[in-house]
Amino acid sequence: MHIKTDEMKLARLFIYLPMARKVLEKDLTKVNAAGFKFSEPYTEMIEGCIERIGKEIYKVKRDMNKTGLKVYENGKESSGMFTKYLVKCRGYEQELSILNEVIKNSVRDIIHNYMIND
Repeated sequence: MHIKTDEMKLARLFIYLPMARKVLEKDLTKVNAAGFKFSEPYTEMIEGCIERIGKEIYKVKRDMNKTGLKVYENGKESSGMFTKYLVKCRGYEQELSILNEVIKNSVRDIIHNYMIND
């Protein structure tokens, strides 16, 4: 037996959600600096997404603690196209190599879902 599918899903959320929050925090800074006539709707929407993602990160970390799941970044491959992670759970280890473009698209999809599903 190896690391289960739902545990790998949890590991991926652990990787993607903090990235999504960081992107939104940078975007919030840019919106605040842009000088929009009515910036409040934009800032409130982004702040709401950041808050909901923060709550989701808390739940993911709680679930990881329950199952003993740990994720470590192992660096980038020499080509720079992949980022490697080491996933440990229940005594098993599995290397996870994710194409950077997949990471980017996954983070974009998470942000999109949080913005659309208010």
